[in-house]
This record gives sequence, structure tokens and C-alpha cells, in this order.
Amino acid sequence: MTYIPISKLRDPHLGQLNLQAERDFPRALFVCSGGMLRSATCAQVMAHYGWNTRAAGTYDSAIQKITPTTMKWADLIFCMEQTHVRQIKMEFPEVFEQVKTHIRIMNLSDIYFFRKDRLIHLILKYFGIEETQETVLKLFEEPKHQAKEMLAKLILEENGL
Repeated sequence: MTYIPISKLRDPHLGQLNLQAERDFPRALFVCSGGMLRSATCAQVMAHYGWNTRAAGTYDSAIQKITPTTMKWADLIFCMEQTHVRQIKMEFPEVFEQVKTHIRIMNLSDIYFFRKDRLIHLILKYFGIEETQETVLKLFEEPKHQAKEMLAKLILEENGL
């Protein structure tokens, strides 16, 4: 059976935005208030597991504010709290009616910082992923060290060293 993203069925023009590079991985939009702590951590964690993810916020000052296009793009929308669902419903009532059956509430309060252990633990638990020290290290510690090494190499190359 071929996987057809729900977003293509709901709004065919969005299929044109699906670049070949995106392929047909499940699309998940993670929503919090500012789009930079809880939702960004969720998006990074689940991207590690092969999901096509985006993070957005409901505040006007959000790093990436949620839009009708991102809502239609997603196969599933994970709101951190019930209040985010209410804000989406108030701001985008027509789109909300189209996507409301694809919204899930994670019940993650706004008390966590970006990529902190407790938040990662709760995300993994929510998605039923077994958490081990190795899992967490693979998620963030190894890439962080690799990123530092890559940055150092680029700086050396830039300076002709």
C-alpha cells in the first residue's frame, strides 16, 4: 500500500510543495507558544527518528508563527497544551475545521528549556520510545560534538590553515 500524506488529500496544491527531497515521510507539526523551546525540541527529537517535522508557535512573536499553510502541510499537529488548540481555533477557524481530527495534545507545560533532559524524557515517553542514556546521547550529544568539529574545520579552512 502506498502512503499518501493526508495533506495531499486535504489540499492538493500542497502536494506541489512536497519537494522530492521530502519524500513521503509522515509530516508532524509541533506547536507551542514561541516555537523555540518545547516544539523545537520535539521536532528535533522526532526528526532523529525519521519524521519530517516543523515547529511553530502561536504567539505573534514566535520564531516561526503557525500559519494555515503549515497546518495543512502536516499529517499530524502536536500541540503542547490545550490552550494552543484554542488559539489555533480562534485565529484560523476555517483551517481548524479541516485539521481538527489530526490535532493531538501532548500536555507539556511551559516549564522546560530547549533540549533539556526532562523534556526529552517526556517526549520519548509520549511516543513510546524506550529511553536509554545511549538514546539521549545519540540524539544530542554526538551531533553537538560533530557540529563543533565541523565548525572548527570550517574556520581553519577559511583562515587557510
